[in-house]
Amino acid sequence: MDKRQPPAPAPAQRHEIGALPYAVIDVETTGLDPLHDRIVEIAVHRLHADGSPDRSYSTVLHNDSGPGPTHVHGLTAGDLAGAPSFPEVAGDIAELLDGAVLVAHNAMFDSAMLISEFARTGAAPDDLLVLCTLDLARQFGSGHRSLTLADCAETEGVPLSRAHSAAHDAQATAAILLRYLGRAGEAGHRHLDEIGATGALPSHGWVPWAPSGRHRQRAHTPAAPLRSDLPVPTMSSRSEIVYAHHVAQAARTPEAFSRQVPVLRDTARALALAPADLTRVHECLTAAWELHPTEQALLRALDSPARAGGRSGSRRRAGGEGVDQGGAE
Repeated sequence: MDKRQPPAPAPAQRHEIGALPYAVIDVETTGLDPLHDRIVEIAVHRLHADGSPDRSYSTVLHNDSGPGPTHVHGLTAGDLAGAPSFPEVAGDIAELLDGAVLVAHNAMFDSAMLISEFARTGAAPDDLLVLCTLDLARQFGSGHRSLTLADCAETEGVPLSRAHSAAHDAQATAAILLRYLGRAGEAGHRHLDEIGATGALPSHGWVPWAPSGRHRQRAHTPAAPLRSDLPVPTMSSRSEIVYAHHVAQAARTPEAFSRQVPVLRDTARALALAPADLTRVHECLTAAWELHPTEQALLRALDSPARAGGRSGSRRRAGGEGVDQGGAE
């Protein structure tokens, strides 16, 4: 009988802060569900490992379902007409992500949307090394009362003149990233996993497409006034903050909130939030949204029991997070 023990699994590779480049992304979408919603604008702002700018790319994207909530991102069907589709620019985006840490503000959402778009082309990365500035703001922010990107940028003195324009949001996210990384170093952190990075670099050679060079910029002025972001208060855990950010995103479109409730419940399950955690988050949001009674009232739908049946489906790994990819009810 062979009494040899099986080899121990290889430890996850650790990466020092400042050893890898960063691909800071922002996406504007038709909704919150990675399985059914689409990216209508994407920006990637790549930084060298030392934080200096490398190169940037942004484009609006055509899809068959339309622009989604124009009052959130300002894009109309006319803006998307004639724009490239995601498969046409997948190579351009993948080239900027190659070998880099993917960074976003609420990276669980952006990375899940990005992986779903790649999956529709037939070739998705097997993993992503992801760092979230929403979580970094909780750890290293300088007294943020709200953790939306606009509020974090304002507190850090970072210009953000056009929130919810992917290019401007990605640039602002890159700027606050560098501030948080500086404070992480001052606090003695040396590795990315110590400050919340999840996942791993994807396998080399997963990209089957060459860059196309195609892109289309959005119009300079939104076609309609944009609704303001709702506050996202600081909370004790990363999972609570990420969930609260998702809820705040959904509540910016009150007329469609009921359709987003199953997605939000999936998000809570993916983050392993217990009922007591959800109650605490909803109470914090209720207090923070005192000046927003319409949106405040929407939280009651999340406090009610989930409808029978719910959503089901496989979970897709997105930047180290389990993201439920089940279909809508």
